[in-house]
Amino acid sequence: MVLPSRTPAAHGEPDMALMEAISDQVAVHVTNAEIHADLQREVRIRSGLPEIARAITGSLDPVAVMNACAETARPLIPFERLVVTGYDPNRRALNYAFVCGTTVPGLEQGQEFPIDDSTPKSVWKAVPVLSCPRIPRPMAPGSRGE
Repeated sequence: MVLPSRTPAAHGEPDMALMEAISDQVAVHVTNAEIHADLQREVRIRSGLPEIARAITGSLDPVAVMNACAETARPLIPFERLVVTGYDPNRRALNYAFVCGTTVPGLEQGQEFPIDDSTPKSVWKAVPVLSCPRIPRPMAPGSRGE
């Protein structure tokens, strides 16, 4: 805290001691507010995780599960766009197995990109990735996956 004044030496030791005491009280309040915000976030996360577990176990349809997970996770991790990307090592390609949120032309669900010397490869290497052992490829509309 600062006590500016146009008068030279306007504040003496008693003023400075009082400001120090006030600063200490403000610091305690700010710390408590930060702790409270952290605890509220932790409660939201802990209450949201069972919702995500229910979403995962609530359907055998992978797209329905990913939609439910995305919508359940959105209040915990606000996002504009969520993309689940699969990697096909035989084709050396990434595919957008699931997309939720803001539409980006040319980057829709089902899109596939060769990974060698590509922008998706640099993103794949630079962005934190949650790896899933097997992400199903999207099915064509009307397909039953046979």
